[in-house]
Amino acid sequence: MSYTTDRDLAFLLVDAARKLNDVHDARMKPLGLTRSQWRALAYIGRSPGISQTELARSLESSRMAITGLLVRMEDKGLVERRRNPGDLRKKSIYLTDKSRKLTSHMERAASSVLQSLFKGMSGREKAELHEVLRRIMFNATVSDLHET
Repeated sequence: MSYTTDRDLAFLLVDAARKLNDVHDARMKPLGLTRSQWRALAYIGRSPGISQTELARSLESSRMAITGLLVRMEDKGLVERRRNPGDLRKKSIYLTDKSRKLTSHMERAASSVLQSLFKGMSGREKAELHEVLRRIMFNATVSDLHET
């Protein structure tokens, strides 16, 4: 099977990412988590002590939106914001015991989703896909795509 245009390939890439998020949303809903919350927990879990600015950048969100999200998550006992000893203007974000239990459930659900998603793919095919996606991310980051 061959693709007809680069545009078709780009649409397929975006649609696949959207479907993946939709499936994850459905799996996280019984845990009482919104897309913003489960994505934030995933990033915080991978980078304990991440700053609000770094989290906003990772989630492609404004600092104001992240602050509101973190306040709501803090009220639910999901995250803890601490002053950064090196720079008191910055706050570092950590998971709580409650959210660590949730992330354990999230990881099991994500693993199940990914097993289904990559069903029938060899290790070599996954490695090739990984390299292609890393190249796309690199090209999108360092190229002049954002300049008009």
